[in-house]
Amino acid sequence: MRKIIRPVILLLAVMAFFLWGRWYFNEPEDGGITRAQAARMLAYALYDMEDGQEETRQLIDVEDGIWYFDEIQKVVINNLMQTDGDLFHPTDLLTYTEAREIAGKFQMDLDILPLKEKSAIPLEKWLELYDEIIGGPGTVERMRLSIEAVPAISDELKPWQAKTDQGIFIYEGVPLENYVGQEVMAYVRGEQLLMAVRVSDGQVSETVQTGQKKRTEVIEADDIEKNDEENTDLTADLSEKECDIRVCLMTTGFSSEYHEKITLMSDTEWWIIFDDRIRQCTAGETVTLTASDFSADGEAAEIKAADGGEIQVLSIERSCGFPSYEGILRTERCGNSLLLVNILPLEHYLYGVVPGEMPSDYGSEALKAQAVCARSYAILALQSPKYGYADVNDSTGCQVYMNQGKSENCTSAVDATAGQVLLYDNQVVTATYFSTSCGSMSDSDDIWLFPEEAQELAHIAAKLETQPPSVPSLNDEAVFKKFIDSPEKDTYVEENASWFRWKVTITGDDIGSNISQTLKQRMAVNPKHFTLLSETGEMDSEDIESVEILERAKSGVVRKIRISGKNQELTVSGEYNIRCLLAPPSDRCIYLHDGSERQGLSLLPSGYFYLEEQKDKETATGFEIRGGGLGHGAGMSQNGARILADQGYDYEEILTYYFDHVSIGYKP
Repeated sequence: MRKIIRPVILLLAVMAFFLWGRWYFNEPEDGGITRAQAARMLAYALYDMEDGQEETRQLIDVEDGIWYFDEIQKVVINNLMQTDGDLFHPTDLLTYTEAREIAGKFQMDLDILPLKEKSAIPLEKWLELYDEIIGGPGTVERMRLSIEAVPAISDELKPWQAKTDQGIFIYEGVPLENYVGQEVMAYVRGEQLLMAVRVSDGQVSETVQTGQKKRTEVIEADDIEKNDEENTDLTADLSEKECDIRVCLMTTGFSSEYHEKITLMSDTEWWIIFDDRIRQCTAGETVTLTASDFSADGEAAEIKAADGGEIQVLSIERSCGFPSYEGILRTERCGNSLLLVNILPLEHYLYGVVPGEMPSDYGSEALKAQAVCARSYAILALQSPKYGYADVNDSTGCQVYMNQGKSENCTSAVDATAGQVLLYDNQVVTATYFSTSCGSMSDSDDIWLFPEEAQELAHIAAKLETQPPSVPSLNDEAVFKKFIDSPEKDTYVEENASWFRWKVTITGDDIGSNISQTLKQRMAVNPKHFTLLSETGEMDSEDIESVEILERAKSGVVRKIRISGKNQELTVSGEYNIRCLLAPPSDRCIYLHDGSERQGLSLLPSGYFYLEEQKDKETATGFEIRGGGLGHGAGMSQNGARILADQGYDYEEILTYYFDHVSIGYKP
């Protein structure tokens, strides 16, 4: 009997520990916020939590003594958040609809896309709403903190205590474990830390809080004086100008949103408009701004050139050199750094996007197709901005902007399709694109692993480029190898393209180097896509013996791999993660379909590949990887669009070739 009881007790203990871990760490998925976390933030912002709760509501899933009990009672009793009968669902993610109901309690509006009502509201969106709810300086403060220790790494701390550079805080329900050693923007009331996000994430807008006093107006000695009437007219011109899109301009190499300094120049007369003064600059004059030019976080300045001129940013380098920007530049202090945002009409933004995303010598119909894709992306970004202070950035994380400058061909393509977007069921949809197809294209969820949103991207379907297109069945290894090694001739649009097929050899040391450089970063982005088994809890980059493909989608793209060593095993999901960890180093040659060679890619060319272990007797010496295509493989192939345009397809035919059941029209 004792032998039977022990395994049962052990099983119960494991289950209890698992459940406790879910409650304790409870990090929201995909940047959302749980209902319990939202309740805690609202309760501390609006009520005196030191007072006892006079009235309570019996809720089946909210037990007395758990960290969110009092907070949920406050918001429920005050009818700020709703229950589902006797259930509160504390660990469910807060939805857009629920956030809109909360906003309505404060006479605020929250716009929601039709298909987003039941989706989880991203943390950034919630924080924007929360900022409006708490208003100016009051009970909840926003503070920059450096997280130094949490109970998991310090025996001196009690449960839910975090040691920071500004003292000890209680962080119940906030996932701080991944932020140790990093700077965060925290929402704090007293000793209670209510929510935190990495400062480097750019998720919190450092705007000036309501009620903050501006400095007395001062015109510096080196400023060129303007009379009051001229200054008033200029300020009014900036504030009244209708601007369509806000583009965060990143540093050289697109490495960060945060600039140590910003150096500006213009070929025409130009102005820097501070909160308390206006500085006039002459044509050709160079000015460098740093955080010390602003007295406080959130203080901003706007920069504009006369007569529709452009502002050149000499502290940023792009492929075209030092880029120049039309419209308005807005710079804002954020700690010891500056943010830089270009504000301009959307169509003019596309003038700088299309040549950055597609070679300008591609046919006009291909460029028009690219313009429609880029405009659709931008429209959706306006509806769901990437930051609180900007809708997009200028990197590949959004759409590359002003990297190649402007092109007459691309500008003509934008003008020829002005206002046109890709529509599915009369809604603007994401029009993803990539460089070169291997002949098979993927569903969006095969690439980005979000099947719960597949309905929104139903126009991006897995298919083979046969005529008519057929449904692929390449998840079998033998079938996929034949597809890569012996593709049917006269079948695929890009069968003569250099990247149609490729091969490269990498070693275990190469993979180990990639793991050392990128694994922690990729795991921080989405830990759900990684499972690590090792004695130390870390991956030993010098112990790489085998790589195995565990799962392949019907389109052929790899969805999951396992990297193993003597004493460890790492399982990785997601096309981008896999391409990062299997990237060939800069000195490895990639042999292409047309006999040419390439070097220096930061990613494996695509996720459409198979690999074979190379051995010297019984010892693995490396892995030969054979694959096809360049890029993620979902949506429109840009090189394919070029070939179709050369064959006489117009841009609408190109778009309907790559996207299912779509139309090209204007934003409803």
